[in-house]
Amino acid sequence: MLFRSGLGALQLDKGEYDKAAATFEKLAAAYPDSAEGKSANFSLIRSALQVGKKEIAQSAFEKMLQNKDSFSPPEFNRVGQLMLDNGMYEPSIMAFRQVRGATEDRAHLERALFGLGSAHYEMKNYDESIKPLEELMERYPQSGLFYAAKFILDRKRVV
Repeated sequence: MLFRSGLGALQLDKGEYDKAAATFEKLAAAYPDSAEGKSANFSLIRSALQVGKKEIAQSAFEKMLQNKDSFSPPEFNRVGQLMLDNGMYEPSIMAFRQVRGATEDRAHLERALFGLGSAHYEMKNYDESIKPLEELMERYPQSGLFYAAKFILDRKRVV
């Protein structure tokens, strides 16, 4: 399993995008109940972003959205964070919205609210950034993300 994941990453690095996508798809199909199989789509997105192939990551994310019921809130949060960290704000918002609409679990919702606010802030959609960040601070005043959210809101006021 790890071999296939590594092979997919190597294929991406060599510019063999179709082969890499096929490798990750085979991994998911061959080992659907394994951690590697379940995270093959995530691995493709992560590997594509590591080699600067945002279009491959975007395509894999679109496939993820087409089968959104097959993915859990933590998986959408992980992908949302990857997208956010790589300046892909619109897809990150879409991923975090999936989490927000799918769960009330604090661990996942807290991260999604912060991600939504952060992505909107980075896109200079300041008014859109306020609501999820304020919701985070209201729902979870003891959150480890509370001060980071407050900092973003205070920066928004300065802009």
